Amino acid sequence: MKSEPRIEYTPLFTKQRKAAPVEVKEAFLEPLRVYLVAPHHPALRNHPLHGKYAGLQSIDVTEDYRALFRETYKGDQAVIVFHLIGTHKELYGL
Repeated sequence: MKSEPRIEYTPLFTKQRKAAPVEVKEAFLEPLRVYLVAPHHPALRNHPLHGKYAGLQSIDVTEDYRALFRETYKGDQAVIVFHLIGTHKELYGL
């Protein structure tokens, strides 16, 4: 039986989330909940990143905000570490 995933946040993610608008702070909880149940749910648009963010994945938080994370395993436990949260432009410069 797989154990519950462990969720962690880097200091930078925590700082960025605190600085985000209140609706983004609140909105983050829903995609996190969905990810834990169905990581590839279409609403998340979960996909691996390339270039400077190679090794990370991205999920949608709002229409414009993304959360970047890495999932690894320690034994049978998934460890999901959120690294960055920001607008598409802030993260990717596009």
